[in-house]
Amino acid sequence: MPIASPYPPIELTTQPYHEILLSSLREHAKKNPHKLAAISAENPDDKITYQELHDAILSAASFLRQRGFQKGDVVAMATQNTWHFLAFIMGAAVNGGAGSGMASIFTPYEMQRQILDCGAVAILTTETVLPKILEAVKTCPKVKMIVVIGKCPDNSGNLISWDDVIRTKHTSFDDVIINAKKDIIHLPYSRTDESNVSTLNPPFHYDKEYAILYLPMYHAYGFRWGMTETTMAGALPDFREKQPFGCVGKTMINSELSIVDVNTGKECSREVSGEVCVRGPTVMMGYLNRPEATNETIQNGWLHTGDIGYVDKDGYLFIVDRLKELIKVKGLQVPPAELEDLLLTHPKVKDVAVIGVKHEQLGEVPKAYIVTQTPKQMSEKEVHDFVNGKVSKYKQLLGGVEFINEIPKSPSGKILRRVLKDMQARL
Repeated sequence: MPIASPYPPIELTTQPYHEILLSSLREHAKKNPHKLAAISAENPDDKITYQELHDAILSAASFLRQRGFQKGDVVAMATQNTWHFLAFIMGAAVNGGAGSGMASIFTPYEMQRQILDCGAVAILTTETVLPKILEAVKTCPKVKMIVVIGKCPDNSGNLISWDDVIRTKHTSFDDVIINAKKDIIHLPYSRTDESNVSTLNPPFHYDKEYAILYLPMYHAYGFRWGMTETTMAGALPDFREKQPFGCVGKTMINSELSIVDVNTGKECSREVSGEVCVRGPTVMMGYLNRPEATNETIQNGWLHTGDIGYVDKDGYLFIVDRLKELIKVKGLQVPPAELEDLLLTHPKVKDVAVIGVKHEQLGEVPKAYIVTQTPKQMSEKEVHDFVNGKVSKYKQLLGGVEFINEIPKSPSGKILRRVLKDMQARL
């Protein structure tokens, strides 16, 4: 039997998220007009009240509308943690659009991949990240505007200063019809499993507390265990109870868990490990423009997470291993296919496979197994130089490079990463 949440279900709203947020901001502003909604830890003078944030969202929405942004369009954000991020993505949401966050440390190559994949028509960035954005969008014809926080070198044409955005007069959006159950608001490409540390102690007074948003805003991240595909969290701790050591909490409200045997697909009993599957309203709609990957991951309404775990007799979930191929570098995910696709563009590389190998400080790092076009044609340094110039540091091949005669594959052509992992374990 599926393991239901032990908590009472809550009624799901059909109201669009931006309407809920704007209403909440208005209520906070009405109670205390000068109360701050956000403060920059780097520069305490960079702060914004609830009323100002409310108005900034509507200004961003009006600016996008005037520039031809339509329902279904996408904005991308490449900034450090800043309140502008929220104002811009919510401005898109007011218009019936979606937002997709990128790491400001991404290389132009990585930014280009995401911008093309999500189909962004507008980008929010900062003056320090702008040079990489300008390089990335050279082959992104859908991008019509780039909004710059800070000094804008050329405040004309496609480059617009955030100051101009914030001065935009508010317009009406009554003609925008949004289906909260079907329309897309967020296209996350990355996440982390690190905990969101809280310094709060009961009793909680949320209107008097400060929350530290130390994780990157472009991530979808949870409190204990979750993934991008579960909209951050799949299980949550209950601080009213003493948590067993090593558990990640109990089933999320309105959701169900199922632990299934990885070979037979049959449901496991309590205390028996298997693949963790999740069903509920927080499960993603699917992978953008990837129906095959969506159907492989979501089966009969159940999201197959790729995590191996078990549920104890009291309903606590424990994660013990990883089934899927993602490499976790200090909580940051590295898809092997991304590095493989990159390496295959090198003229000397015939075939390649990337796996994660253990690392004392980082947990896991990528290692590449390469088949060259001709024997002894390529050096390890040549590989590193090629990769390092195109990807962020955490995606670099810190696990090394090994040249082999053939990549082990199944009859259908699927890379047998387990064979490579066994080879690595014998070293």
